[in-house]
Amino acid sequence: DKGNAGRGRGKAEGGGRGGGGREEASVLYPNNIPPLRLYPVDPRLPWMSVEMSPSKLPAALAEQARTPAGMKDLRGQLVSARITRWGLGTVWPSCELHQSLGTAGEIETETAALVAQYNILGADEFTPEALACLPAVPAPGTGATWQVPEEERAARRDFTGVRVASIDPPTARDLDDALHAELRSDGVLVVGVHIADVSHFISAGSALDVEAAQRGTSTYLVQRVMPMLPRLLCEDLCSLNPGVERLTFSVEWEMTPDGEVISEWFGRGIIRSCAKLDYGTAQRVIDARDAGRTGAAELEEAAAVAGGPVKVSPKSSSSSSGWNPEAVAESIGHLNGAARAMRRRRFADGALRLDQSKLSFELDHEGNPSGARAYVMREANQLVEEFMLLANRTVAKFISEAYPTRALLRCHPEPDARKLEQLQSFAQEQGIAIDASSSHALHRSLQRLAVTAPDSYQVAKLLATLPMQLARYFCTGSQDQDTWGHYALATSRYTHFTSPIRRYPDVLVHRLVAAALEAGFGGRANASGFNSDGNKSTVDEGGGESSIGANKGGKRKGGKKNKGSGEGNGIGGGGGRSPSNAAIAAAALRWGIPTTQQLHASAEHCNERKLAAKSVQDGSMHAYLCAFLKRRPACVSGIVRAVGRKFLCVFIPTYGMEVRVPLEGLRWLAVSQEEAKEKGAAPLSVTITFDANSTSAGPEAG
Repeated sequence: DKGNAGRGRGKAEGGGRGGGGREEASVLYPNNIPPLRLYPVDPRLPWMSVEMSPSKLPAALAEQARTPAGMKDLRGQLVSARITRWGLGTVWPSCELHQSLGTAGEIETETAALVAQYNILGADEFTPEALACLPAVPAPGTGATWQVPEEERAARRDFTGVRVASIDPPTARDLDDALHAELRSDGVLVVGVHIADVSHFISAGSALDVEAAQRGTSTYLVQRVMPMLPRLLCEDLCSLNPGVERLTFSVEWEMTPDGEVISEWFGRGIIRSCAKLDYGTAQRVIDARDAGRTGAAELEEAAAVAGGPVKVSPKSSSSSSGWNPEAVAESIGHLNGAARAMRRRRFADGALRLDQSKLSFELDHEGNPSGARAYVMREANQLVEEFMLLANRTVAKFISEAYPTRALLRCHPEPDARKLEQLQSFAQEQGIAIDASSSHALHRSLQRLAVTAPDSYQVAKLLATLPMQLARYFCTGSQDQDTWGHYALATSRYTHFTSPIRRYPDVLVHRLVAAALEAGFGGRANASGFNSDGNKSTVDEGGGESSIGANKGGKRKGGKKNKGSGEGNGIGGGGGRSPSNAAIAAAALRWGIPTTQQLHASAEHCNERKLAAKSVQDGSMHAYLCAFLKRRPACVSGIVRAVGRKFLCVFIPTYGMEVRVPLEGLRWLAVSQEEAKEKGAAPLSVTITFDANSTSAGPEAG
């Protein structure tokens, strides 16, 4: 199988630790180069013979291999290579070296190796054809900025008079989403989620669209981002930065203060965010309001920090949309109150939360890790998450009804039943109370453990992830409807709509929403009988209605009736009749909606790219943790999860990760085991004691 063999350490035949074989210094290739072996990093691959012909061996590597000093240096390097030959009767394949990535163990070398291994493309690797698709913008230094085209302004709902803000990680530069909230005098809470309209800048089938589809996702390393889109889009024109007008796909709900949806509107809009907040600042506002303060002082303090994570537009107390700490703090309070209630209901309905631990690093001025800790999800994160989940569910239902065989959704199959039984049996053996009969029961079990037995909770949460299958993208026309659901979220329909700057599936979903809206899908206007712009709607006894007023690119669906809901909060729906097949097909063609087969292939590619990005992100965190511990060794507590004959599986809460501790070759430690009755089974117990006279240490112990 030709292709990238990944990465490996280059070593001379018979040389270096673990080189194996006899010394073959007498066998020389052109220019006095000894035969070379490649030892892949992937332990599943055998060592490989390096193609030695001058046409296949890079000149720089050949020069290093020519001298003993160069060969010594080469043995410690990571190189990229490609398998060229692997015959049926051959144990060891042949490979062709591409280039040296640097000295093994260094952060940038390990990063380069990860990127090469998983074929991740960087910010400077967009093709000229893709870059040619970018819109023209004013030259830097002219003081001019990109402006919303007038034809877009006429076709979209104007949210620039609404106070909108974003809440993101402190280092974020690609701001996908923003929120607004207002409690009306009639007691109805109006909440809007605004998502960057990336599809406006990327035409379906264009060179830029093809490259974005190929990348599939942005990849977040500890020290940098490998973006899905050129920086002009992901950090500027699409990013919902404060103080500038930006194009959006927006969803707006009328709801009760505790988040019960009354009606919904979605369509294209224009916003001008008043602030970029970080999760830490939003959390301080939440804490302040819980303590009886307004939270405005916390916002003012954060905004006053030069170079800090909070960025705001010029303060304007008279404007309904400008930066106003009191008003923004009040909006955060409304949003969090609704999110708390929505979250309680979601878990009561069967949702399950199994957070995978992530590491957070502090970097010094040279980019080296100076601190490491497990990333903690706080209520501010959950606030944003709750409304993103609601938006994704809302859109999933809409597009799957509009295009039942051509919609892109995300499913999460039920856990593996056999592994779930093993989880419950193991938990009982260890005295851990876990009920895995349903997602709701499992969530409640874990929550009880978190309070009553934190150590057991850490282990149980890790074990509970083992039976879980991976969530994945799929085309609705390629699998049965009863498999569309999402187990962990306990919902029958789910998709990704809220991060189009960094996920290509979201771009496809935006096009589906645009096509459905253009075809005429939508629903009813406000239950009061008025569209948001004040135009009267006619309502029949069966609840259907047709809008008489203007319809600027959006639809509102009504639910419960509420008094006074006709005041300017959304743009009316498109009537009670279903769109014609001709209109549906025409809209799909105009927006470049893929066929069922094409969308299935896109979903599979996006699944593969998402897994690749996660592997690179995990590898990046691991490389930085190793570098940090090498500079600052630490003594931390661990929880033994499992015992093997030659190792212990230990969970490290400090870093949110599991490690395997070998039981052989330990200096000054004596190991004894209580054998199990079943032949070949793991020991019942392992006892490790300090013994200064122990001779169990092997030659590699240290």
